[in-house]
Amino acid sequence: MTSNPLLDYGEFASYEQIKPEHIVPAVKEGIDRAKKNLEEVLKLLDSDSSELNFNNTLYPLIEIDADLDRAWTPVQNLLSLAGTKEVRDAANEARPLIVEFYNEYSLDPRVYELVKKYSKTEEAKNLTGEKKRHLRNTLIGFKLSGAE
Repeated sequence: MTSNPLLDYGEFASYEQIKPEHIVPAVKEGIDRAKKNLEEVLKLLDSDSSELNFNNTLYPLIEIDADLDRAWTPVQNLLSLAGTKEVRDAANEARPLIVEFYNEYSLDPRVYELVKKYSKTEEAKNLTGEKKRHLRNTLIGFKLSGAE
C-alpha cells in the first residue's frame, strides 16, 4: 500500500486514511501518470492504421480518465460528506490542475487525429454495442469542442 491513500487504487477508497495533505500530491501524480500514458498512446500516430485497434487506441484513453478519477472522485465525495475547511482548501488548490489537464487533453489535436485515424479502420467500422457508441460519442465530443 502506498503512503498516499488516494493513490492506492484498491476496490474501495480508504476514506478514513485520507487527509487534506494527500489531495494535491495525489492529483499531481495522477496527472503526471496520465500525461505519460497519453504520450505512449499517441505514439500510435506514427504506426500503420492496420496496427490500431480498440484495445490499444481507445481503451488506453478510457483508462487515462479512469486512472485520474480514482484519485479525484474520493476528494469530491469528501467535499460532499465531510467538507472541512482543510479539505475544501486542498480541493480548491487541486481542481485547477485537473481542469488544466483535461483542457489540454481534450483540445490536443493529436488525440483527435488518433481517434479519427482509428475510426477509419475496418475494425472501427464493424464495432457494435458499447464500443461503437463510445467511438461515436468520442468523435462527437471532439467535434463539439471545435475539432475540424
